[in-house]
Amino acid sequence: VEKQASPHTGEVYARALRQFRAWAADSFPGWENCTPDQMRDWLFQELKDEAATSSIRLRFAALRSFYRFMMRRHGLETNPMTGVSLPRRKKTLPVFLTLNQMLELLELPYKTAVPAILELFYSCGLRLSQLVGLDVGSVDHRFRGVKVMGKGRKERILPVGTPALAALETYVSMACLPKNSPLF
Repeated sequence: VEKQASPHTGEVYARALRQFRAWAADSFPGWENCTPDQMRDWLFQELKDEAATSSIRLRFAALRSFYRFMMRRHGLETNPMTGVSLPRRKKTLPVFLTLNQMLELLELPYKTAVPAILELFYSCGLRLSQLVGLDVGSVDHRFRGVKVMGKGRKERILPVGTPALAALETYVSMACLPKNSPLF
C-alpha cells in the first residue's frame, strides 16, 4: 500500500513469503531469526527444482522488500538477504517480425470490420489491460487524447493519431455506444 503497488504485486509478494515459509516448514525460526544461510539454501533448492530465473528473482525481490520494511518499521537489526547473490537474468535475443509479417500487421486494420482497436493500440502504444479498460468517455476528440490508467494507478492522457481517431469515431457511431459504456 505504501509503495502504491498494484494488488497483483501484493499478491505475488505475499505468495513468495508463504512459499519460503512453507519450504522452511518446521525449521522456520520466525521472520526475525532467519539467516542468510537459510536464504541461500532456499535459493539452492529453487535452482535444483529448475525454477525460472525470473520467478526466483521475483520471490527474492519480495523477501528483500519485506526485510527492508522490517528493518525500517520494526527495528530488525540484521537483514538475512544481505549477501545473497541471485542468478543473473538470461539475455535473450528479441523476437522480431519479418518484413512481410510487419506489412501484413499494418494492413490488418483495413481488412477488418473494426479497425479501431488496432489503430488505437498502435497509435497510443497501449498495454492490452489499458485498451480493454477504456470507456467511451475516455476518448477526448477535442484534445485528441485518451485517458488511461498507467502503472501505479496513475491516470495519464496519451495523444491519439488522426487515423485512430477517425476509426474510433466510425466504430462508436456504428456501435451506438453510450458515453459511460466500455469502449471495446
